[in-house]
Amino acid sequence: MFRLVITCLQLNCNITQDESCDISYIKFVSCFNKQSSEESKQKFCESLKKLFNIIQTCDTCDVISTMDQVLNTGGLINLPRRKSAGNAITDCQDGLYCNIINPLDTISQIYESVDLLEAGLVTTPRAQGNCGSCWAFGTTAALENAMLHDKSHYTGTIWEQNNYDLSELYLVMNSQYSSYCKGGNFIVAINEYDLGSVLKTVELETNFVYTTWTTEQSKFNVSKYTPKIQVSDYTLPYKQYTVSDGGSSTDTGLIYIYQESYNTFTTQARKEIKSYLSRGIVVIGTMAAGFSDSFSFYTGQSWTGESCPCAKYSEGTSNYVNCIQKYMDHQITFVGYGKKNGVDVWVVRNSWGSDWGAGGNFYVPIGSNAFCIETTALTVIPKYYNENTGVYSNIGSHSRGSSTELDSDSAQLIANDGSYIGMPNKLPQWATVLIVIGSIAGIVILISTICCCVNHKRRGYTLHEQQVNVVQTVPAVQQRFNGGGRTL
Repeated sequence: MFRLVITCLQLNCNITQDESCDISYIKFVSCFNKQSSEESKQKFCESLKKLFNIIQTCDTCDVISTMDQVLNTGGLINLPRRKSAGNAITDCQDGLYCNIINPLDTISQIYESVDLLEAGLVTTPRAQGNCGSCWAFGTTAALENAMLHDKSHYTGTIWEQNNYDLSELYLVMNSQYSSYCKGGNFIVAINEYDLGSVLKTVELETNFVYTTWTTEQSKFNVSKYTPKIQVSDYTLPYKQYTVSDGGSSTDTGLIYIYQESYNTFTTQARKEIKSYLSRGIVVIGTMAAGFSDSFSFYTGQSWTGESCPCAKYSEGTSNYVNCIQKYMDHQITFVGYGKKNGVDVWVVRNSWGSDWGAGGNFYVPIGSNAFCIETTALTVIPKYYNENTGVYSNIGSHSRGSSTELDSDSAQLIANDGSYIGMPNKLPQWATVLIVIGSIAGIVILISTICCCVNHKRRGYTLHEQQVNVVQTVPAVQQRFNGGGRTL
């Protein structure tokens, strides 16, 4: 009986298990308009075998267009934990690993949902290929976002075509403290930009094109790349803050929101992350992607998530800590939040190309810490951002128009109509007056009703159920973050 279920299972491209991989590969090539090759076929057959091993227990898995490619989940190097003293990180090592605690206030009113791709504040995800360069893609996503957020300030000739597609290859080749395809970290990259000794500017993708060929470790030209843009166009698109340590000081743009190896985001951290996303600013995170076969076959039809490796261990034990350090292998970017199939989710940008997942993105339930994704939240603030500004004024329409869109159920998606979660810090004076008048009127009605009841009872009458209609004097305001059981 079990065999019959497996045999009849039909996946994307009409592929079934009871046919040879040769036939499945022909269907795959035709379905996704691929160029066939023996190397591609071998990889596809390996992937298909893995898929059939997990398909019965994976609702989000299916045949996808990237099954003939190597999806590299490595590339994230672990860094020493930082010690906090006030608003400064005190163990800057030769200028590296400096950051400051989040300097922005949590916004009291945020959007119901955010998708920065549709708002035009991030570029379409590209594929890192068979190279451990996820850290470079996360870093570039933050730098591109800062420029797209402030693009009215970038008016030079180089930016006149609104070209904010930056080069990951330039970053991979020029980082002194990362190891090309063997790994790096957003923290290191931003601190290297802050030092300005080698990474002095961002560069355009058109000047240094990232391809699979150029990033194969055996074919690297390891000499540093000299920027092709003019010195007058050198750009560092984020704010910098001064941190002091033992009398010396340095500038850093790296913003610390949350970082714990084995604890999920706190309620406050989720508020802060949503506040950044509502401002139109991405947040950089980490995850454990390599332990899960199902993650490679994610289709974007629903949310995805597997429990954090070693979650069964108690916090603080050596087994637990070692396991998490072993599995944290992938840098990703938070680019939104909302509801997917009725579940509150983060919208996360990956670096496996736009054919994978939901247009290169994936959804993870908020609060689940699936794939250990709620352990790190870092960012940079766009250089020209006004810190007194609230939410970004044009956050997008959220209308992908496909099965991979966020759905408009109980938390209706924003259509740029000013819908918010939360309530204002202070009501207008007229609203306060109306609330007071309404409260007084309500008390008077209540007292009158009680008196009426007493009189009826004294006269021996039976008091029938009455419905009192109270006129609402101010528009309904949704509850704060911690109200109504809303998932953060």
